[in-house]
Formats: sequence, structure tokens, C-alpha cells
Amino acid sequence: MSFKTTMIATTTLCGALSIVLMVTPALIYFLFEVTPHESGTFFARRAAVMFFGVATTAFLARGISELAAQHAIALGLGVMMLGLAILGLFEMARGMAGPGILIAVVTEIAFAAAFLRLLRTTKSA
Repeated sequence: MSFKTTMIATTTLCGALSIVLMVTPALIYFLFEVTPHESGTFFARRAAVMFFGVATTAFLARGISELAAQHAIALGLGVMMLGLAILGLFEMARGMAGPGILIAVVTEIAFAAAFLRLLRTTKSA
């Protein structure tokens, strides 16, 4: 997948997550089988703003041709996605999230793999 295509996919994913977390955080509780709580909703909405920032960055970066910039962006987003996947598995293992978290984990691993492939193509930077 090209850098531009990966950035557009990232924009779509993070933009959708931002909207869901801001408007209907209860959906995340349901999918991940997490007990709803007011403090969780507070943090979900804060995460929504962060995901909107990632979506905006990915959208604006989609046309960057500078290899060093592509490499830095791919590394940063790849680390984020891999970290989220590991955290999801950890939270499921300790009983804080149900099997629904695997939807997110699989998606995060797929994006992490896409970013790792981009790191190889931007290596000469």
C-alpha cells in the first residue's frame, strides 16, 4: 500500500473513531464488553479529540513526498498502532475487556503492519 493510501485509510479509521468516541462512547463499552462508567466516558471523549488530531495529521500528510517525513510519520503511527494492539491484548488477558477488543486489535495490527512496510520503502531517508 502506498504512503498516500495508508494515510487516507488512517484518516478514515481515526476520523470514524473520533466521531464514535465523541458521540456514542456507549458503543465502545458494548463492543469491548467494558462496564460503562462516567469517568470512562470522560476519557473516551478526550481520546476522541486525540484521534481527530491523528486523522487531521494523516489527512494533511497524505501528499508529502519527502522520504524523511514519510518515515517519521510511519514510525510514529506504527508505534501507536502496535502499542494499542498490545494494550488491547493485555487488557483482555487481565479481564478488563471482552473478546470484542479483538476487532480493534486485528485492525491495529493490520495498520501497524502497513506502517512497517512503509518504513522499508522510506528507509533511504
